Amino acid sequence: MNQRLFTKSSQLNSENSQIKSAKKRKRVNKTIKETKNINAATTLTQNKNVSNSEYNDSSLHNNNKQTKVSQIKNILIKGLILIVFILIIFKLSSFFLKSQRYLDQLEVKAQVTVPVVLDIAEISFVTKSEGEDLPTLIQTEDQKMSLIQNYLQSVGIKEEDIYINRSFFSVSPSSGIFEFSTINSLQTFYRVVLRNLENNGLNNSLVTEIQKNLYEIGINRIDLVEFRSEKIDQICQDMLFRANQQAENRAIDMVQKLGKTTIVEKKFETVIDCEAENYSYFGTNNSNRNKIQNFNDLITNFPGQKQELKTVVKLSIKYY
Repeated sequence: MNQRLFTKSSQLNSENSQIKSAKKRKRVNKTIKETKNINAATTLTQNKNVSNSEYNDSSLHNNNKQTKVSQIKNILIKGLILIVFILIIFKLSSFFLKSQRYLDQLEVKAQVTVPVVLDIAEISFVTKSEGEDLPTLIQTEDQKMSLIQNYLQSVGIKEEDIYINRSFFSVSPSSGIFEFSTINSLQTFYRVVLRNLENNGLNNSLVTEIQKNLYEIGINRIDLVEFRSEKIDQICQDMLFRANQQAENRAIDMVQKLGKTTIVEKKFETVIDCEAENYSYFGTNNSNRNKIQNFNDLITNFPGQKQELKTVVKLSIKYY
């Protein structure tokens, strides 16, 4: 009986040992499996990291390559711009050097003449009264003014074409103990405009009559007769423009005939500006060609007040 109990106990111990061994192997297998999983995961992560690293290296390489290409393009563009700039400077330098060394000069003249009728005449004269009593002088000058205005209007001159101005001065001479009376002088200046002479005209009999009657009224001095035209401004401007244009066209034609092509400088000079043989439109400081000394010269020097105005222009050019 004791032997059977021992045998049974031994069997139980053997079974327990087997169970423990089985559990131990199970735990070992589980550990091995977990270790394999961990190793697999680690390997996968390493592979991913390697792939990411390779991708990043490839991207960095591409970026570096694009940057180098862009830098090369910029260098080429800047170099091309520099070359173009140098060529422009060279061309300009050549042009200026050529123009300075080989410029030729040429002068031409052009003349324009235009017939014109000087249809306006201006007559200027003066009356003067002197004395000690100023009110008397004023009364005398007023009487002369009234007579002159009435006469001029009677021969067809309008009131608005009669311009009147008056001046006054007094002198009180004295010498030592002697005293003299004050002398007053009153002068009246007249400027009379005769219009539309082309149709109405100034004939010799009318000139003589005007001269005679003005002196009978009491004028003291008659000045020069000046002729002009209301159209003269536009006429002279047109003549100057035409003369400049003709001179320029003539210069261009001569340059082309010489085989040249470029004009680099033009200088216009007016030699004669809207003048005739006995008429000058601009100023009379050095000439009385547009004024007549007395009425009797009117018909002789200005028959019908018709003149042929002349403008002459000189053009100087430089070319190559």
